[in-house]
Amino acid sequence: FPVTISLVYGKLFADSELLVMFACGLSWRDLARYTLWPGVLLSIVVGFLSLYIMPIMNYYQDNLAEISKQRANSLSMVETGRFIGIHGGNEVVYLGSSDPHTQRIQDIFIYRQLNGAQAQIILAPEGYMQRQAGGQSLVLVNGRSYQGVPTQQNWQLVQFKQYSAVVSQPISLGQNTDLSAAPTWRLFWPANAQKQAEFQWRMSLPLATIVVSLLGVAFCYISPRKGRYGKLLNALLLFIVYFNFISVARSALNNGSLSPWIGVWWVHIMFALAALYKIVQLETGRWPGFSWKGRAS
Repeated sequence: FPVTISLVYGKLFADSELLVMFACGLSWRDLARYTLWPGVLLSIVVGFLSLYIMPIMNYYQDNLAEISKQRANSLSMVETGRFIGIHGGNEVVYLGSSDPHTQRIQDIFIYRQLNGAQAQIILAPEGYMQRQAGGQSLVLVNGRSYQGVPTQQNWQLVQFKQYSAVVSQPISLGQNTDLSAAPTWRLFWPANAQKQAEFQWRMSLPLATIVVSLLGVAFCYISPRKGRYGKLLNALLLFIVYFNFISVARSALNNGSLSPWIGVWWVHIMFALAALYKIVQLETGRWPGFSWKGRAS
């Protein structure tokens, strides 16, 4: 949006169209007012996205990441024909092959690290997957279970006709502590520096839309001899400095080294006053190389 303002007004100045409009009675105040109307409307949309939509999107994004992480530890992610470690390497599973028609799995091997030095090895010629209340289970048929200490010989052998091994827990979503996913109203109580930083950051986005609209007007004047891109680089640098100041103030507020009453508000106030000062300066006719006023008398 601010770059668009600079490009459009720069082209109008380069073609001397705005100069003619100023000679016909247009003032810099009028130009700023006409620019602020779409800027305010855009800031309302940005505010709605920043204060309401983005927290919801961050919440679901974090939940999807947590679900993917839990599913990565489940047997549903195990490929046949490979040894795969799950549950942090405490279990190793090998599935020889699977039949999509009968839903049967052949040549099953499971190694488990139990409490202490105990280990368990389960072998079965076939089995199938089953979902239960306790999670996802692998039901083994006509197999054997060996349990003991790897460095000792007194292993316990158990033959079974059917054995159910829980290989994953049900997916559960804990309380999301990421402030970027918290609803805006939860940032007010209980108040702390981190919540204040997040709230002021969300408010900064719609406020910045209005401020950069003023900055785009204040620094859009280009001499017709310089072309429409004469001050585009300066405008981009100014906007980068503005948003860097916001980021620095947010970081200082987040670590408690800046009062919430000051927060990031001073950045918006400083750049808004600078833009207004520049507009008033242009309105009074004190342009570099010019002496006439912006409004025809």
